[in-house]
Amino acid sequence: MSEPTPAPADTPQDELLTQRYAGQIVGTLGCWDRVIITGTLTDVCHAGAVEGWLRRDNIRCFDLKVFAEPLRDAVRDPAILTARAAALEQRIP
Repeated sequence: MSEPTPAPADTPQDELLTQRYAGQIVGTLGCWDRVIITGTLTDVCHAGAVEGWLRRDNIRCFDLKVFAEPLRDAVRDPAILTARAAALEQRIP
Protein backbone atom coordinates (compact mmCIF):
# COMPACT_ATOMS: atom_id res chain seq x y z
CA MET A 1 0.00 0.00 0.00
CA SER A 2 1.41 3.39 -0.92
CA GLU A 3 1.78 6.29 1.46
CA PRO A 4 -0.91 9.01 1.35
CA THR A 5 -0.15 12.00 -0.83
CA PRO A 6 -0.41 15.27 1.07
CA ALA A 7 -2.64 17.90 -0.55
CA PRO A 8 -0.83 20.88 -2.05
CA ALA A 9 -1.20 24.08 -0.02
CA ASP A 10 -3.49 25.62 -2.65
CA THR A 11 -5.92 22.65 -2.73
CA PRO A 12 -9.53 23.73 -2.11
CA GLN A 13 -11.03 22.19 1.01
CA ASP A 14 -14.19 21.12 -0.83
CA GLU A 15 -12.32 19.14 -3.50
CA LEU A 16 -13.65 15.59 -3.84
CA LEU A 17 -11.31 12.70 -3.08
CA THR A 18 -12.13 11.29 -6.51
CA GLN A 19 -10.89 14.55 -8.06
CA ARG A 20 -7.81 14.81 -5.87
CA TYR A 21 -6.68 11.22 -6.52
CA ALA A 22 -8.09 10.80 -10.05
CA GLY A 23 -4.72 9.64 -11.38
CA GLN A 24 -4.47 6.90 -8.72
CA ILE A 25 -8.05 5.59 -8.72
CA VAL A 26 -8.59 2.43 -10.75
CA GLY A 27 -12.30 2.00 -10.03
CA THR A 28 -15.08 2.96 -7.66
CA LEU A 29 -17.75 1.14 -5.67
CA GLY A 30 -21.35 1.95 -6.42
CA CYS A 31 -22.44 1.89 -2.78
CA TRP A 32 -20.69 2.11 0.59
CA ASP A 33 -22.40 1.25 3.82
CA ARG A 34 -19.60 2.79 5.89
CA VAL A 35 -16.18 4.40 5.66
CA ILE A 36 -13.46 3.67 8.19
CA ILE A 37 -10.79 6.30 8.72
CA THR A 38 -7.89 5.38 10.96
CA GLY A 39 -5.33 7.52 12.68
CA THR A 40 -4.66 9.32 15.94
CA LEU A 41 -5.94 12.71 16.93
CA THR A 42 -3.08 13.55 19.25
CA ASP A 43 -4.67 16.86 20.28
CA VAL A 44 -7.69 15.11 21.79
CA CYS A 45 -6.72 11.45 22.25
CA HIS A 46 -6.76 11.51 26.07
CA ALA A 47 -8.39 13.58 28.81
CA GLY A 48 -5.28 15.67 29.52
CA ALA A 49 -4.95 16.63 25.87
CA VAL A 50 -8.61 17.65 25.67
CA GLU A 51 -8.24 19.69 28.84
CA GLY A 52 -5.20 21.47 27.38
CA TRP A 53 -7.09 22.23 24.17
CA LEU A 54 -10.01 23.64 26.16
CA ARG A 55 -7.74 25.76 28.38
CA ARG A 56 -5.91 27.12 25.33
CA ASP A 57 -9.23 28.40 23.95
CA ASN A 58 -10.45 29.61 27.37
CA ILE A 59 -13.27 27.04 27.53
CA ARG A 60 -14.10 25.65 30.95
CA CYS A 61 -14.30 21.85 31.12
CA PHE A 62 -17.88 22.13 32.34
CA ASP A 63 -18.77 24.19 29.25
CA LEU A 64 -17.77 21.37 26.89
CA LYS A 65 -21.25 19.87 27.06
CA VAL A 66 -22.81 23.18 25.99
CA PHE A 67 -20.23 23.49 23.20
CA ALA A 68 -20.75 19.91 21.95
CA GLU A 69 -24.56 19.71 22.08
CA PRO A 70 -25.23 21.62 18.83
CA LEU A 71 -22.59 19.52 17.06
CA ARG A 72 -24.11 16.31 18.43
CA ASP A 73 -27.59 17.39 17.35
CA ALA A 74 -26.35 18.31 13.87
CA VAL A 75 -25.15 14.73 13.41
CA ARG A 76 -27.81 12.87 15.38
CA ASP A 77 -31.00 14.57 14.17
CA PRO A 78 -30.52 13.83 10.44
CA ALA A 79 -29.55 10.24 11.33
CA ILE A 80 -32.78 9.81 13.30
CA LEU A 81 -34.87 11.27 10.46
CA THR A 82 -33.17 9.02 7.92
CA ALA A 83 -33.73 5.96 10.09
CA ARG A 84 -37.40 6.83 10.59
CA ALA A 85 -37.91 7.43 6.86
CA ALA A 86 -36.44 3.99 6.14
CA ALA A 87 -38.46 2.40 8.96
CA LEU A 88 -35.26 1.25 10.68
CA GLU A 89 -34.79 0.55 14.36
CA GLN A 90 -33.07 3.45 16.12
CA ARG A 91 -30.41 2.84 18.74
CA ILE A 92 -29.24 6.40 19.18
CA PRO A 93 -29.00 7.43 22.84
